[in-house]
Amino acid sequence: MNEAGIDEAGRGALAGPVVAACVFLNEAIPGLGDSKTIPPARRKALVKCIYSSTAQVGVGVMGAAEVDKLGIVEATMRAMGLAWQAAGLPKEVLVVIDGNDSPKIPAPMRPIPKADRDHKAVGAASLVAKVSRDAIMHGLDKRWSGYGLGVHMGYGTERHRRAIEEKGPTPCHRRSFRPVAFSLLVGGGA
Repeated sequence: MNEAGIDEAGRGALAGPVVAACVFLNEAIPGLGDSKTIPPARRKALVKCIYSSTAQVGVGVMGAAEVDKLGIVEATMRAMGLAWQAAGLPKEVLVVIDGNDSPKIPAPMRPIPKADRDHKAVGAASLVAKVSRDAIMHGLDKRWSGYGLGVHMGYGTERHRRAIEEKGPTPCHRRSFRPVAFSLLVGGGA
């Protein structure tokens, strides 16, 4: 447990932010892993354990407008940098990142695809990022009802694409993503 982990959630969504988390675990927490493989109730319980432990946790968020302005890769890297900064880690702590890219942070880094499966700190970061983003999406669902944002979390499901076509995109939609951009061409938007 001498490494921190960074992971993100929402990179491929059509709506909402990309959220990254950085976690440094000071104690073992059983059951950590890839957030996509853990049921929602269990994810929330694990995140409570992470926050109530002695872990150092930071979260970084880049909204839809920032994703459109910077592009998804750069927005993701900046969210990761914000998460690392928020965690307040010493610069000598090795940071393992889930994926192939590395944010610009002054720390030793090692990008590893699928690191959330084998590195507990990255699994913890995966869970924190996912649960944090889901909470944001539930809030956006209340603000813009009829899109199902709290169900599909902004991803491009059939229901979501149909709602975009019928109602147009909201301000939380990523206008640079093809299905959203296409709906703007043919019908306007919120």
